[in-house]
Amino acid sequence: MNKKSIFTRNTILWVSITFVYSLVTLTGVLYHEPWRDEAQVWLIVRDLSIPDIFSHLSAYGNLGVWYVILFPFAKLGFPYFTMQIIHWLISITTCTLFLFKAPINKFIKVFFVFSYYMVFEYGVVARDYMLTVLFLFLIATFYKSRFTKPVRFAVFIFLLFNCHVLGFGAAFALLIIYFAEVKSRKRMDSFKTALIIMTAGFAVAILTLIPFSTAIVDATIPVTYIPILNYNAVWTILTSIQNAFIPTVYNFEEIKMPLFFLLVLIVYILSAFRTPTVFVFLIISLCWLFYVFITKQYYARYDGLIVVFVIFTLWIKEYYTETNNRLSKKLKFINYSKIEASFKTIFILSLMVNSIFGMSSIRKEYLYNHSGAKEMAEYIIHHHLQNNEIACFNCWSASVSPYLPTTKLWSINSKRYETFFILDSVYIKSSGISSEEMLKRVKEKYNKEAILLTGEPQHIVNGSGVEVKLIAKNEKYNWKDNGENYFLYKIIYLPH
Repeated sequence: MNKKSIFTRNTILWVSITFVYSLVTLTGVLYHEPWRDEAQVWLIVRDLSIPDIFSHLSAYGNLGVWYVILFPFAKLGFPYFTMQIIHWLISITTCTLFLFKAPINKFIKVFFVFSYYMVFEYGVVARDYMLTVLFLFLIATFYKSRFTKPVRFAVFIFLLFNCHVLGFGAAFALLIIYFAEVKSRKRMDSFKTALIIMTAGFAVAILTLIPFSTAIVDATIPVTYIPILNYNAVWTILTSIQNAFIPTVYNFEEIKMPLFFLLVLIVYILSAFRTPTVFVFLIISLCWLFYVFITKQYYARYDGLIVVFVIFTLWIKEYYTETNNRLSKKLKFINYSKIEASFKTIFILSLMVNSIFGMSSIRKEYLYNHSGAKEMAEYIIHHHLQNNEIACFNCWSASVSPYLPTTKLWSINSKRYETFFILDSVYIKSSGISSEEMLKRVKEKYNKEAILLTGEPQHIVNGSGVEVKLIAKNEKYNWKDNGENYFLYKIIYLPH
């Protein structure tokens, strides 16, 4: 009877938390103005054929599951908001799975669900990060049956390989671990199909990432593949670990806090010595994450995956028996139980602070713009300008484009019509052109008059046969420093 009552109380608690999470994130979704990286995916699947879609995937270093999910909705003409609703449902599914299935401390569960990354960066912003979390949690949920139902387990790893490049290391770690465990069972034939599926996921991801289109991103854009452990690389890693636990800022006035959380993470990794599987997963997945940070790109929104990997290891650790291996015997002076207990205490406290940032981000979404694109598009529609061609200069026109399906947007920088942006050498080389050159290109294209959309105010002196008038700009404060403020001008070329 007691067990039943506990089960009932837990069920009520997790249903309540799921409901609150759904309301909080729905509020964020309803007030969120998607920015260019969200719009880009929708526009690519809406406007391109399947071969061209994968051409763009390879060029931008993206993987395909999120594109495949959106593809039928975009092609069938569903409204742009559909993408946000689909992503919101994925977020709810992920958190529901975690709350009901993870054998983890209740406080960790609650505060993790409402953390900054799970509420905002992965919960509201409609990108492919939450898919990575979802498939990791599905793998953890069915981890116990990985040998009794290997094909299902393998399919989840296949999908994890192809969600996001940052999750590639985690999928690769799980492939290695599974292969080692199957080999130790001396029953390779029984798991051949599962291993083939996992390896296929690895192969598809690699093929997707190999650029085969030279028209999108070319050698003029610098790419580094060999990590160099200089000051910037070390600081990037320290910053990422710091922001994973408590998201603050990119740069710190002192190094105390980043070093503290580096120590916290090292302490947790030390506690995994007696569970080799957990240790291997952490080392491979984190090393891959940091490799991407210091050789490709680093953005603060990626940092949440460090915490996700820690949560995943706390989850699957329940399915392994701790052993006194050679390494742990050499470190027998370490009290692993106390180390893990200390880590969990610090982890809970950091997640509490993290959740304050999560709630704050939803408040900012309600009060301010995340991107000025929607506000500008609404002005264009309200003033019946959507059927005109609009010339775009040094602005993220992709964010505006989904709201204006009947409007032709002509890029002054690349001299071509675009919906999603193409950052090739043509665009990059012309991003610094002068106002005079910009006006010259507009005149060559439109002759007498044009509507101009820019990302910065244009200080142009009227005269010399041209009149430039500001007709609209974003009035609402943009709380994210993502460069998505917009200015709309009317240009009239006067007769000589």
